[in-house]
Amino acid sequence: MGHHFATDLAKTHPELDLTDVYAFESDQPQKTCLVMVVNPKSKPGGLANFSPEALYKFHLGDDKLHRTGMTFTVRVQEGEASVGLLEQAQDSTGLPGTELGRAQLGQIAHLGGGMRIWAGTVKDPFFGNQNGLREFRESAAAGALNLNVFKEHAGESPFAGIVSSAIVLEIPNEKLPKEIFYFASVDWFDHGHWHRSNRLAYVLIPHLYLFSATDEERAQRHEHLPADDHQHYELAVATIESYSKQAGFQSNPGSYARRMADMLLPDSVPYRIGTVAHYGLDGANGRKLTDDAMDVALSWVIGAPLSDEVSQPEGRASNTFPFVVPVT
Repeated sequence: MGHHFATDLAKTHPELDLTDVYAFESDQPQKTCLVMVVNPKSKPGGLANFSPEALYKFHLGDDKLHRTGMTFTVRVQEGEASVGLLEQAQDSTGLPGTELGRAQLGQIAHLGGGMRIWAGTVKDPFFGNQNGLREFRESAAAGALNLNVFKEHAGESPFAGIVSSAIVLEIPNEKLPKEIFYFASVDWFDHGHWHRSNRLAYVLIPHLYLFSATDEERAQRHEHLPADDHQHYELAVATIESYSKQAGFQSNPGSYARRMADMLLPDSVPYRIGTVAHYGLDGANGRKLTDDAMDVALSWVIGAPLSDEVSQPEGRASNTFPFVVPVT
């Protein structure tokens, strides 16, 4: 579960359920791709998989606090995706920005300035051992961390049959800073006003590193921006310290926990433009569709390599634009 059904709103309005975000080098030279995945209850070819009352956003900051940067917005209405640009990374909720162009769902469209967009229904690229993760967290909460639960559920991934929807943007590197710190969010217009329904960057933040957070704390985290993540810092430290201490691989779990919390919060992933993206044990530099993000998240929290015993099924990602695998 990347961020599938992470909030009550996502459960009742799956078209607002933001599940994954990626940043990596394109197959075209000197271009970067951003991918956002939403709605794990999508219907193949359905026009209602995106909400017409939503703004789907890629936030690209010059630093982890997003003091400066840019935001690409996408709104989908009547089978057409409209792309906008805000010249700020901490945007005002509901603002679409300057329109850059439009695309029909399921079709690649060229925008001005060498950009491309594709939006439509896809095979969900995420993979992970949900049953193992549940028992892993339960054992940690009981103070008896069990590192073998994933072997007991080897090969079990509920995501293999999921159909989701994706938005893919390809941007010339010259239009981007040398390094970005990215996250994605969804704004929703409801009862006469805009509000942020959720956001994400690093994988499994609410499900693993902030597992003991209250429902109110979880809701607040999705509604605010990375600059406010300091309020969750001590909870993340306590969680990582508990896991790493129980696992027994780190000689100083407290120091390790603070080092990892400093990396994960504010929740905004770095990517050096023009380099090979990699989401791995040594840290994050963007994220490819094929990176085993659950293995990485588990390894980070215990302080040693750990596999969830699940691999990405064949045919969930492509080597060429739009990189996701469409479902018609």
